[in-house]
Amino acid sequence: MLQGSAYKRSKNRVHVKNMYYRKLNLLGNLQLEVNTLEMQYEKLLDVYRQRDAQSASQLQIDFDHSYRNSNSTLSKAYVNLLLMKSALTRENSELRRMNEENVLMEKKIRQLIMVQDKEMSLQHGIQERNKNKPSLRMNPLTPEQYSKIVKDSYREIKAFRESKTCTSSGLRIFGWTDRHDVNEEQLVFLLDKLFSGLSLEEMSEGLWQILSDTEVLQTLKQSDADVHFHVVERPNKNAVVFYYTLERRDSDQRVRAFILSTQIDLGSEGSLIIFRTLDPSTFLKHDEDGRRGRKRIEPHKQTVWLNAFVWSICEFARDQQNDCRLTYGGKMNSTALATASWWYIHMLQSIMIMETRVTRSRRFLL
Repeated sequence: MLQGSAYKRSKNRVHVKNMYYRKLNLLGNLQLEVNTLEMQYEKLLDVYRQRDAQSASQLQIDFDHSYRNSNSTLSKAYVNLLLMKSALTRENSELRRMNEENVLMEKKIRQLIMVQDKEMSLQHGIQERNKNKPSLRMNPLTPEQYSKIVKDSYREIKAFRESKTCTSSGLRIFGWTDRHDVNEEQLVFLLDKLFSGLSLEEMSEGLWQILSDTEVLQTLKQSDADVHFHVVERPNKNAVVFYYTLERRDSDQRVRAFILSTQIDLGSEGSLIIFRTLDPSTFLKHDEDGRRGRKRIEPHKQTVWLNAFVWSICEFARDQQNDCRLTYGGKMNSTALATASWWYIHMLQSIMIMETRVTRSRRFLL
């Protein structure tokens, strides 16, 4: 019994051993076939490459006889598979290369943007400092010059109020009546309103506080304008000279001006405030600010000196101490940056803002 069991185990081991060697032989044969197919595939690829590089008539490739006559479905499928594998391998390699280039390019672009943003921030800071602290010097306004400007201005105001050259729209807007003349070269205007319950002193001092304060003046600008006022000198306690600049993002011009703002007591006739530009050829001494834009730090802008004269007269009204009449007028020359129509809108907007600030309430907007 034991001998029979030993015999069976021995026979089984031989069978297993034979089966193992048969499988090894089969795997070896399959590996040889794989190697053969890969060699044939490489030859086929060489044929395709040569056929692409040369004309068909010049190609004379002798394929291996066994491969040319093989119509095996397995062989064709394997060849197609290898072709696809090769194509995908090349595509994957190319995609990896392109991805590495894109990653490198993206990194360089980010670095460039960071440098550019830093440079733009620096330039913006320098521009703002230049605007807030302009580098220029002005010849002082002498008492004689000041007196002449005031006298000439008063004569012009009186003549203008008596003239009939301007037309009126006939409308009363928020209590204001108007006379104006707007053409391509110049704006001439006059606005008039009676304020009940507001004394001449209150109106005059309120307007003077606005027209002598740089921070308040800059709030009168239109939304599309970049405006700066800087105090250059104070000839007396009721006068101040400003350096004024006006820029707009959609223009390559910069409007500049020296502006005298002064309050004059007219006695029984009321109070006068003059807001008038000065001749730069007389008062400009050293103009470093005019060179702004000639360097890379900011774009060049053409300078235009403003010629303007704006005034306001506060008068007693109805023989009542608590009523006053305000007349607000002036003339502005057009520029490419600010046309006469643009100035007219700006003047209307300014007087409305000043009125609101002085009265502190809309109860006077009749």
